[in-house]
Amino acid sequence: MWSAPTPGGGILADLEWIEDAGDPEAWKERDARGKIVFTSARPVSAKGLAARAGAAGILSDFVTHRLEKPDCVFWTNAWSDDPGGWGLLE
Repeated sequence: MWSAPTPGGGILADLEWIEDAGDPEAWKERDARGKIVFTSARPVSAKGLAARAGAAGILSDFVTHRLEKPDCVFWTNAWSDDPGGWGLLE
């Protein structure tokens, strides 16, 4: 939801593990251009940094309250640059 489509034939990309991709310091000396960034960070916190690095996308294993709910799957229902905001405002 709120993600742009891939080109017609899809994409094939390497993964780049960046544990806390929401932290600008974690991106130092990383080459994520054209790669899918795999992270444990909340995806919306990594979105801008990934875009500026030229990443092809984000894959996250982020789960709120991971220790209390180890079998849960987290769904991000917003992709806004405004924390807590909607994906499209036009």
